[in-house]
Amino acid sequence: RFYLTALKAFLGPGVSLSVSLTRFGPAPEDRPELRLCSDLAQEHDGVECLVDDTRTAGRGYYDGVCFHVHAVHRSGRRMQLADGGCVDWTRRYLSNRKERLVISGVGSERLCTELLPQAIDHQPGAG
Repeated sequence: RFYLTALKAFLGPGVSLSVSLTRFGPAPEDRPELRLCSDLAQEHDGVECLVDDTRTAGRGYYDGVCFHVHAVHRSGRRMQLADGGCVDWTRRYLSNRKERLVISGVGSERLCTELLPQAIDHQPGAG
């Protein structure tokens, strides 16, 4: 939610965004990532959200649900902008099974060099 809100505000409506969620490890019966995808799609018009059960990048690093946020470049190329998910670092460090940590990051240089010019081109009055 944070990245979608921030990226939409920064880039404007001219850049298409999508989210993919992946669960590494056993999934609970109710698959909360399915509910989250549905909620994100309802909250953010035009944002595609899907559950990607084929993703392998990050297996062994992320523990549970992880995500990617992608944008579509004017060339049609899909670009990864953000990545994040649950990790077990603090759980292991503190020897506390109840400890939870979610980390994430955004490629700010890619965002500014590849997509900001595209967003500016789509601003009203931009020439």
